[in-house]
Amino acid sequence: MARRLVGCLLALLVRGDIDYAEISFYPPPPEKCAPTEITLTFEIAGGLQHLDTVYFYLNQFTRGGCNNGNGGKISDGLVLLGAPSGNDEWQAEYYEGSVDNMYNDSYIILKAKYDVIGTAGYRHTVVIDASNDIRPNCGSPANSSLMRVKGFVYKDAKAQYIRPVNKSDAVDLTCYMTDTRLKFRPAIPKESAQIEVRFRSAIHLYVGDRVRVQMAGWTSGKADGIPGSDDYYVAVRDDLAVIGNSTWLSGSWEEGCCYEAHRAGFLNSTLVLTALQYIRAGTTVEVIVPRQQLRPQCGMPGPYVNQTMSVRRAGQRVYEYVKKAYPENTLDGAIDNAVTTVTLATGGHTALGVAQNSYILIGSEVMLVSGAVSSEALTVTRAQASTTASAHVDGAKVYLLTESTLDGALADSATTVNVDLNTGGLGAAANTYILIGSEVLKVTAVSTNSLTVIRGQDGTTATTHLDAAKVFLLKSNVKTVMEPYAKQITETTINEGAAFSKSDTTLTVTSGTTLGAVANSYILIGSEVMLVTAVSTNDLTVTRGQDGTTAAAHADGAKVYRITQTTVSDAGDGNANLAAADTTLSVTLNDPGLFAAVNSYIRIGSEVMLVTAVSTNDLTVTRAQDGTTAVDHTDGSMVYRLTESTLDGALTDSATTVNVDLNTAGLGAAVNSYILIGSEVMLITNVATNALTVTRAQHGTTAAAHVDGVKVFLLKDTLDHTLEIDSTYVSGVEVVAPRPIDEANAIGDGCKSLGFCTGKGECDHCTSTCRCPHAHSAVDNSYTSYSCEAINCPTGMAWADLPWHPGGAGDNTWAHYRRLPCSGAGLCTAAGKCSCFANFFGPACERRVCPGGSAETGDCSGHGTCATMKQLSMLPNALPLSKNNVSGYHAGDHVPYYEHHAHGRDDGTWDAMRLYGCVCDSSWPVGLGPGETQEPEYFGPTCAAQHCPSGDDPMTARDETNCTGVLAKGGHGVGEPGNLCHVDCSNRGFCDHETGQCKCFQGFYGHNCHYKDALAVQIEI
Repeated sequence: MARRLVGCLLALLVRGDIDYAEISFYPPPPEKCAPTEITLTFEIAGGLQHLDTVYFYLNQFTRGGCNNGNGGKISDGLVLLGAPSGNDEWQAEYYEGSVDNMYNDSYIILKAKYDVIGTAGYRHTVVIDASNDIRPNCGSPANSSLMRVKGFVYKDAKAQYIRPVNKSDAVDLTCYMTDTRLKFRPAIPKESAQIEVRFRSAIHLYVGDRVRVQMAGWTSGKADGIPGSDDYYVAVRDDLAVIGNSTWLSGSWEEGCCYEAHRAGFLNSTLVLTALQYIRAGTTVEVIVPRQQLRPQCGMPGPYVNQTMSVRRAGQRVYEYVKKAYPENTLDGAIDNAVTTVTLATGGHTALGVAQNSYILIGSEVMLVSGAVSSEALTVTRAQASTTASAHVDGAKVYLLTESTLDGALADSATTVNVDLNTGGLGAAANTYILIGSEVLKVTAVSTNSLTVIRGQDGTTATTHLDAAKVFLLKSNVKTVMEPYAKQITETTINEGAAFSKSDTTLTVTSGTTLGAVANSYILIGSEVMLVTAVSTNDLTVTRGQDGTTAAAHADGAKVYRITQTTVSDAGDGNANLAAADTTLSVTLNDPGLFAAVNSYIRIGSEVMLVTAVSTNDLTVTRAQDGTTAVDHTDGSMVYRLTESTLDGALTDSATTVNVDLNTAGLGAAVNSYILIGSEVMLITNVATNALTVTRAQHGTTAAAHVDGVKVFLLKDTLDHTLEIDSTYVSGVEVVAPRPIDEANAIGDGCKSLGFCTGKGECDHCTSTCRCPHAHSAVDNSYTSYSCEAINCPTGMAWADLPWHPGGAGDNTWAHYRRLPCSGAGLCTAAGKCSCFANFFGPACERRVCPGGSAETGDCSGHGTCATMKQLSMLPNALPLSKNNVSGYHAGDHVPYYEHHAHGRDDGTWDAMRLYGCVCDSSWPVGLGPGETQEPEYFGPTCAAQHCPSGDDPMTARDETNCTGVLAKGGHGVGEPGNLCHVDCSNRGFCDHETGQCKCFQGFYGHNCHYKDALAVQIEI
């Protein structure tokens, strides 16, 4: 039986607690949707008997094939169990959980048989075989509180409470969307299309969660090379037959980067579908994006690469994860680190609102008020919340902390939270948020210390919490934004290839076109504002540290925003000032700078003005708005556009549509923005020009009627970092990983006209051309015919071709650079094979044959070895002889003479492996060393000739066979001491090079004519 993985375990029987429970899985970690072996290990303190049962709850496990559908149960006794306990001791059944509960309620029941070991404290191990087809649907952390156990005692019909197992393995995987589909009508390149989107989520989707559909190759522009708009509102409908926007999802568009000619660019373009209502796991959602909004840049197959679907939770908006220390009072008398009574200033207990079980803060020490409170003297328990007891001086500040502790354990499904102290402690009220562990909960009602809550808010997960766990109040804070700030309208990134230093005045961006900055535009990088003084495509000349900011270094790839601000020019009247009575304002740059329009509100200094007319850079304004006062403003003063407008028509307390005088270039509201009218906060759920669909009475405010013309402000999030809680909250966390779309139709006809590349090649749908496979070995890097029907022959470097200058005229010249079929030395047959010309061979005719070859003798007349030019340069016995044969252009290079490294050609000269020569055989050693001879026995280009035996000339005084210091033929080395020269027939006979035998002159004899006949010599003389 395979090894197992420890997972979630079960529990105990009333006759004895389950002391230990564990679940493990094999193989660890299990793969998503793969049948998994599950090992359940547990101990029961009091033992067990026949028919006692143990339940194991397997969070996120299913038999439904991971398609967000329900699988079947396995009936009692039909679950296959493995060793060691197995089916002899236990029988089991499996119950499939509900996709609505994300399979948190799937469980296995183990029922004890007669042969079970009932000894108290015995550790049981039960293996659920992988063949039962139980598999993980989504991820689960190690020791998950949702991996639970409980036990039943059969005779008592009593169940132990459900509790988490002691230990469980992690299921290290992420949920995916299933049944995903994109359908395009019409599916024509560059034409706007209706897009049908379908998906089924493995998790519950809550209001504000975002389904991200990555649509590579799509744009909100005209598919003409110019990118479309980012943050582009996209209309979404449930059905074209039904008028009105979708009730499920709202849409927006994130334009990808970047346009690529003849390629499907915009690879990270994304359609964002934001949930408008709660969508249960397993629900199939289908929506339609009507035409005239999005279009494909060019043809694409379906599904296309980078067409994926994922889910991001709605992120943190305005909740400040801080403990508020308020109200406050002071100590009446110093205290040391041991006292347990703290005295407040007169009336301090009432002013502070402290009660028994309140937490107070003095300095850095937290204390619990442990006794009843009836006066300024408080009985306390020191050094709470991991702080240290210390001395505090008279008059030290005393703060009441908004926190408490749980009064009883909290199950993961409970909706009532009991705390030890709310009033005077936690301070929670309806529509406030609290934090327990890492889970955020929304309070909907309060009854003394009992709070009704909604679990798992802001992307957190509902989980169990122990009795006495800390509970913190989270402060929600929203305020109107009227102070000057940069409204970010377009963006790109720094593309310097390195950091942009604080002294650099030329900024290179990824796309100057997307940014849209011109001379006198203002841009924002980090917290630094810069003035653009000149633009050349993607290079901006800038003046650093504007508007009171400081020049700083910025990382390559940092965001660059164009922002809505400019400066006063000449006040519209030729004077250097804008007088308090003037109503015409000239600015340095309105479009694309300030971007003010009729009904925009602008601010100069502390004065707010209403724009009533625009003529290029001349603005007609109504002065002193929003309770401000008209004053003089000097030339060069900064002008900001504000995010505010006015109601266009009265608003009743039940209306859900707000009409404003100007949204774009005014209020600037978008989906999920918050606005303020009077004292009421509203959430924007849809935007149609100046008509805003809203959810009323947010953040504890009350819906009320509002009169025509009343001010509407866009709200800006604020943070208060006082006393930060020791936990990190990540907004917008990805909870469903990107996964390729299951089904999508192709854009365009692809390669239909080319017979779909005859089934042999790959279609480039964007250009409707075929990419054909290489039909041969590594020497073949050619393409085949347009439809991949015919096969080209292998290619090689051309034997004859024009020279090529890689760097232009005057650069090093490379010959034989181009590759040709059959290397230009053969004919290509219809079968895709080369028929080589005489003396050429190889798959691509890329090699010359070796000299002296024949069918009878083989290469080199049968008396030598065929070698490439590169090999010849390295062999010590190849002619011409060279000392070591490894000295290069420079001393110490150790590069063969033949190599061409001086020109950077790592593969040697062009013919290094293409031309062949012979290394002739020899019955004596050949070389420049001692005992070696400078010539081989067989010689000549084909090794067809044979030297005769060598010997010293007997008629001379010197030794002709001594080649010490003699330069070898070819001039690349001299003989070392003891090196030999070859002297055919000792110079005293004729050598027959066909037989290698000497015919000695008269008077000389021997196989090498080295010996002389004295009588014959005398007669000759």
